Amino acid sequence: MEHKTQSSTSVVVPIELGSFILWTESFTRVQFNAVEPLHISSGFWYVCTALDRRTRWPDAVPLSEITAEAFAKTFVIVEVARFGCPKQITQNMEGNLRLVYPR
Repeated sequence: MEHKTQSSTSVVVPIELGSFILWTESFTRVQFNAVEPLHISSGFWYVCTALDRRTRWPDAVPLSEITAEAFAKTFVIVEVARFGCPKQITQNMEGNLRLVYPR
């Protein structure tokens, strides 16, 4: 039995490359929240969540306690160390936690 193959010819058309947007303003507006309480896992009851408002990049860090000191340490060690200090920080913790933010 004879097999016939078909070949097709394609033409590559060059396109003009334009400019692209650099997201230089990423991680300047960060939103922090606390998820509480969860089932205990390795001594952690809570989760500190962070969301970059520009790129929608989520981040979550487990916490063993929900205090202002624990949140401040998590903020500096995790978020500031990775992405730098944001210009604006928002939180929605319904009065459970008082944080003092640098201006």
